[in-house]
Amino acid sequence: RTSCLDEMSTQLLSLVVIMQVIGNMKEIGIPFVMARVKMFMSARKKKALRKEGGEDHSEEDNGLTKYEYQSQLAPYPSTFDDYNEMAIQFGFVTLFAAAFPFASF
Repeated sequence: RTSCLDEMSTQLLSLVVIMQVIGNMKEIGIPFVMARVKMFMSARKKKALRKEGGEDHSEEDNGLTKYEYQSQLAPYPSTFDDYNEMAIQFGFVTLFAAAFPFASF
């Protein structure tokens, strides 16, 4: 027999894990893939320019400093979404602490 608390604990575990995986993919995976695509397109453009015999006057170089690299990144939209996510996660942990105490880890 399973009790209602066991079922709720299982559902909460799956909810917490799925939210973490999706959140990490949105925050890490998508920007990583977009940066790789941008680098691939840039390398392809440089290769095409060299093949045509033209000069490549773009400032994208492998020897960029840390600050030059950061200046080419996409702007960070807002910290509100980050704080909102933390508040929601705190609410889940607080609300369901009795059902699933390990959610806080």
